[in-house]
Amino acid sequence: MPGNKKVLSQISKNMEQYIHKWLLFSAGAVTAYMSDIIGVVILFLILFIADFISGCMASFLTGNKIESYRLRWSFVKTFCYFGTFVFTVISGLCLNKLSLFINIMKLEVYVALWIEAVSITENLIKIFPRVIFLEYIHFMISTEWVKKISGLTNFLKEKGEKK
Repeated sequence: MPGNKKVLSQISKNMEQYIHKWLLFSAGAVTAYMSDIIGVVILFLILFIADFISGCMASFLTGNKIESYRLRWSFVKTFCYFGTFVFTVISGLCLNKLSLFINIMKLEVYVALWIEAVSITENLIKIFPRVIFLEYIHFMISTEWVKKISGLTNFLKEKGEKK
């Protein structure tokens, strides 16, 4: 039995060193490409904070309680974003195609920015009701305008019925 503990201890130590090396390697790779992505990452963080604050203000001003479920969902959503970003960087490192995966990560960040921007405009409409400019911005960024293209809705319905 004492031999098993020694083997398990050595395996644990090797795993710890392996994970430590990968974390350092990942951090180094991200740091090397940080100049490419720092702007969009900072913008994402600013929009996340703005969404959080505007959501709390909208709940307060409309008389709704701040529900812990919705508040937790905001943080879960952000952790999912960052998990996706980290997975993309690690995939790029493993496949030796980091510059390609950094471009994919930029696309992921832009999608996250769009989602946050839609949420912020929804919150601002609750805070400032009947402001036509905000309603127009929400209309444009939430792709509601696509529904207004003449014939598109009928075309999509017909395509759906044929399947």
